[in-house]
This record gives sequence, structure tokens and C-alpha cells, in this order.
Amino acid sequence: MVYSYDDDSTTFDPEGNQYENLIILGKSFGANPEDALKNLLIENEWIKESKFNDVAIVEINEETTRTTLDEFYEELEGISS
Repeated sequence: MVYSYDDDSTTFDPEGNQYENLIILGKSFGANPEDALKNLLIENEWIKESKFNDVAIVEINEETTRTTLDEFYEELEGISS
């Protein structure tokens, strides 16, 4: 599975602070990242119409570590105690 995202975006919080951010354009499957990207573009014609161009492909596989932020907060609380 591959997530493709655009990194040309900026977000502002309520206080006016600027943050760089990423927009996930979608996810798709393929034999390799390039095939997955091709499938993503075929399955989501709106991406071409939206003019996104500078993208990165992130491969998600069995070795990818997935967790929740709660687990990290609990670990940090244990360290700071």
C-alpha cells in the first residue's frame, strides 16, 4: 500500500503560527511503489485536475511501525515521573 502526499501546504493555527504540513492524496496498492502510484492516479482522476505535482510516495508494509499517540504519552509520563 502506498500513500502519496503533497508537501506544498501550510497551515495556520488560531494564533497565526505557521506550520508546514502534508496532504495525503490517497492510497493504492501495487507490486511496487511506482505501480501503486500509477494505480492511484488511474483510480483518482481528481489528482491530475488538482494540479498537485511535487509528491512523495510512502510505502506501508508489514515492517511499518504503527501505534497511537496515547502509547507515547504514557511512555513519556513514565520517564518524567
